[in-house]
Amino acid sequence: MSRTFTGLGLSLYRDELVREELPMTDVVDRVPDTPVDDEVDTKECTSCGYIISADDDAVMCKDSEELFCNDCVNWCDDCGEAYHFNSRRHMYSDYCEGCQDYYFICERCEDVHHQDYANAIHDGERTWCDDCTSERAVWCENCHTYELANRACNNSELINGYGYKPNPSFKRTHTSIGDKSFFGVELEVEAHRGDMDEGAKLVLSSLNGSEEPMEDGLVYLKEDGSLNHGFEIVTHPMTFDYAMDVDWNVLTKLSKLGFRSWDTSTCGLHVHTSRRGFEDRRHLWFFTQLINGHYHQCIKLAGRGSDQWASFIGQKKESSDIVLGKKFSHNRYVAVNLTCNTTVEIRMFRGSLKPERIRMAIQFVRSCVEYTRDMNISKASLGGLDWQEYKQYVINNSGMYPELVWYIHERGI
Repeated sequence: MSRTFTGLGLSLYRDELVREELPMTDVVDRVPDTPVDDEVDTKECTSCGYIISADDDAVMCKDSEELFCNDCVNWCDDCGEAYHFNSRRHMYSDYCEGCQDYYFICERCEDVHHQDYANAIHDGERTWCDDCTSERAVWCENCHTYELANRACNNSELINGYGYKPNPSFKRTHTSIGDKSFFGVELEVEAHRGDMDEGAKLVLSSLNGSEEPMEDGLVYLKEDGSLNHGFEIVTHPMTFDYAMDVDWNVLTKLSKLGFRSWDTSTCGLHVHTSRRGFEDRRHLWFFTQLINGHYHQCIKLAGRGSDQWASFIGQKKESSDIVLGKKFSHNRYVAVNLTCNTTVEIRMFRGSLKPERIRMAIQFVRSCVEYTRDMNISKASLGGLDWQEYKQYVINNSGMYPELVWYIHERGI
């Protein structure tokens, strides 16, 4: 094996031979003819700084005129050209910038695939590869799109699209004229073993008095992207008295048709209350603090703790900052959602087809509004926001909040 020595290396090599008492002529004969350092054609790797030979080891990438060592380049699996990976420019580690637009990540298996094998699932809500599509989706001839295998394509005129939002039709009793506080319910249900169209007709006929959609009815139905195979029941704004008079027993009938809400991982129950029902910013601030300040009691009452759809994490401080105008947030997936223009949404409840749980949820929101209506710093400093004080208020008004009182006792809170 031949070795090349220059500079200090050559000097040490000569000294070694001298110590071996070899003739100097032998030393000269055994040193290869090699140019000195300043004559060697070398360059520095643009990325790591390693000294490389431009002739033998350097790689010039297709998307730049810079040289890199072999360790600092990737080879595109599509075009075969070398490129230097940059996380700000490259989406995938196996494809160069010029080829990466022809690839996508399947949202189910999370592997990278060519766009030729991309399929839009449920009108573009997600993109899957061919293998995942064949395993978990079916083609709908009516809508010309892939649907989840357990989700029949909604071709019903009774169920509106997700973006549907009619003009509100305010519902009140003759005794609640002048009441500024209105409440709205959003209940998500899954057609576990039920027929979507049959369930929709049942809800509309029971709560609106007609199977046909009505703009001034009590409820309307919507699709919801979080559901597998179901719909969302949405009420128009109601005064508290009106909401308590609604015959929610239709939900029991819906359960008998094979629909589910509680025994799912997808369904929630949301209650809106009108912003006009709050006296001022002080009132809204104490309302948010009462709920967000009692995480453990609220999740027991709600039947779930969902960091994904109704988070309590950090919300006592964040809701305070939002109400006081110190910050703005687009995040609506919190227990007390303040992003709506005309309402405040309480999202913490687990979905349920029990009529008493619907009434309990509305009673809870209404009781929190009324309990904090006259709250101030002085009362709060004396324990006014303590759960026991709020609980005593609810018990003292059990005639107005019967289901709420029962669930507080039943849950041991």
